[in-house]
Amino acid sequence: VKAGLEKMNSQPNLGIKKLIDVAGLHERTITSGHIGFTLAPRLNAAGRVTHATRAVELLVTDDGDIAEAIAEELNETNRERQELERNIHELARIDVANQGHKADYVTVVAGEEWHPGVIGIVASRLVEEFYKPTLVISIHDGVGKGSCRSIDGFNMYDALKSCEDLLLQFGGHSAAAGFSIDANRIDELRERLTEYCKKIVTAEEYIPVVAIDAELPVDDIDVDIIDRVSALEPYGMANSTPIFAVMEATVQDIMLMGQLKNHCKVIFATSNGTVDAIAWNRPDLFKSIFVGSVVKVAFSLQKNEWQGMVSPQLMIQAIEPLTEEPIKLTTEGLRQMYVIVKQSMRGHSQSLYNVEQDILRRKPADQNNRSALTSIDVFKELGIVEEYTSDDGQLMLRWNAIEGKLDLVTSVTFLTYSV
Repeated sequence: VKAGLEKMNSQPNLGIKKLIDVAGLHERTITSGHIGFTLAPRLNAAGRVTHATRAVELLVTDDGDIAEAIAEELNETNRERQELERNIHELARIDVANQGHKADYVTVVAGEEWHPGVIGIVASRLVEEFYKPTLVISIHDGVGKGSCRSIDGFNMYDALKSCEDLLLQFGGHSAAAGFSIDANRIDELRERLTEYCKKIVTAEEYIPVVAIDAELPVDDIDVDIIDRVSALEPYGMANSTPIFAVMEATVQDIMLMGQLKNHCKVIFATSNGTVDAIAWNRPDLFKSIFVGSVVKVAFSLQKNEWQGMVSPQLMIQAIEPLTEEPIKLTTEGLRQMYVIVKQSMRGHSQSLYNVEQDILRRKPADQNNRSALTSIDVFKELGIVEEYTSDDGQLMLRWNAIEGKLDLVTSVTFLTYSV
C-alpha cells in the first residue's frame, strides 16, 4: 500500500491522475484518506449506480481525452449516487420516526424501488445516527433485497440465521450481511429481530464507544504533530487511523456548512488562536453544542490546505458538552419564540437552519440555546410549522396558518420540559 501511494504521488496511472484532477486533489499529497473518502467512492459509484465497466475502462485506457471524459462521468455518477443516498436516507428516517417504539431495539426500514446500490451506505448512516443493528430493504415486484450493518458485539449473520425460515436467502458475516425476503414478511422479520435483540443485546451495548489512542491538549495541535503522526501511514483495517481526545475545549464558533447544511464546522479556542474541526453529516450538533460550550472531543488529525496555506484540522468522531444546558419551556418563553419564528418565516417556507440561526440571534437573554431551539419541536407538534425536505435535499420549515386557540398540553415536548 505504501509503495502504491508513492507511485500515485509521483507517476500515477493516467486514469487515476484524471480522477485526482476532477476531485480537486491535484495539488495535494494523496493519502489513504483521500483514496478512501474521495477517489474510491467515485470509482465505486459506477458499480453502484450504472455499471462497473466504466471504472475499469478508466484504469486501463492510455488515451488522455477518453480518461478525462470517463473521470468527469464518474464524478457526475458519484453526485447521482449521493443524491440517491440522501433521498433514501431521508425516507428511512421518516420510516423510523413513524415506527415509534417498534424501532427501539433494531432498525428495519423498507421502501419500494429504493436503489439497491446505495442501501448498504444508507444502513451505515442509520447505524451512525441511531446506533442499532440496521436492515435497509429495497422492494421490487414483491421481493425485498436487504443490506445489513451491525453494531459492536452484535453478530448480524447469527441474527439472520435465527430468522432463516422467513428469508429466501441470506449471507454475510458478523458486521454486515445481505438477504432477500417476501415483502409481506418484513413486519414479521422486524418483530422477530426485536425479540432476538431484547434477549442478547445489553443496554450498554447500545451505547457507541470510541476507542482513544492518546489524549492531546488543544494547545498542542499543530501541523508539526500531524507530520509526525503521518509516519504511521498508510492506514487501513490492520492499522487504523489514530484517534485522539481533547478532554476540555471551548467552542468559539459553530456553523453548518455545505450546500445542504448537513456538515458541522466547530472552531475551538486555543492559547494562541483557534483550531478548526469538521463533523461530516452531523447537523444535529448545532442543537447541542453552542458558542461558549466546554466540550470533550474525539478526533483524527488532518491537514487543511487552502489557497497555499496549511493548517491543522480535527475530523470529529465524537463530541459532547462537559455540562449540558437544561431544557426549560414556559408559556411566556414559547410566546416569545412564536413571534421570532413567525417574523423569520413571514408566512412562507424557510430553511430550518436559517430559522434556527434567527432564533439564536434574537432569543431573550433569559432563555438558553437548547430551550430556544426546542420551541421548534413544540410548534411542529402543534401544527404551526411543518418540517419537510426540499427537492435539493435541504431541511425546510413550512408555515401553517392556524385559526383559533392552540392548547399547549397537546404537545408532548412541552409536557416533558415545561417548568
